[in-house]
Amino acid sequence: MAPTMLHDLDRSLEALLRAYADPALLEQTSITFATPGSNFPPQGVTLPALNLFLYDVQENHEYRGGASEWHKRDDGTLFRPPAPVRVDCHYLVTAWAAEGAPTPDQDEHHLLGAALVVLLRFRELPAAVLRGALVASERPVRARTQAAHRLGELWSALGGRPRPAFNYVVTLALAVHPTEEGGHPPDSVSLTLTPKGSS
Repeated sequence: MAPTMLHDLDRSLEALLRAYADPALLEQTSITFATPGSNFPPQGVTLPALNLFLYDVQENHEYRGGASEWHKRDDGTLFRPPAPVRVDCHYLVTAWAAEGAPTPDQDEHHLLGAALVVLLRFRELPAAVLRGALVASERPVRARTQAAHRLGELWSALGGRPRPAFNYVVTLALAVHPTEEGGHPPDSVSLTLTPKGSS
């Protein structure tokens, strides 16, 4: 797993929203990945803001696959890439109105709805928005919304007041095992047949 993989995922999601959401809506909107607690927004972030908080990362066993096929290099040696490990990255998506806005609830719902439309549109992140290590991934970066369990407990742990939100899950394929080396294949195979009944 590339050390920057999760950061690259954040950058890719921001690129997705910037590319496909209403430009007029996001022109003055910050896209952040900070903790949505009682101290939100963090220093340097201006409101209004759309926040995608990565709160959980778990292995996904649904996509677990077997070993891949052997491949041959130019020098004749064989190698077999390891089967990737799938990981689900859970984001809590919230919207935050500008301070002093006359209709903060409506503004937040509008912004949250716009984000939901874009994120629901793509079951796989388009190659054009992928950043960093994700560009070289041979497997698609899948995405979906999903019910967030124990959301009340999460808000309590964050120290903030509950607000409209949805859970967005992105599945990455990570190469965490080393490539299997097979050396040089034999040039020929010798086979000796023994007649039946002979000793």
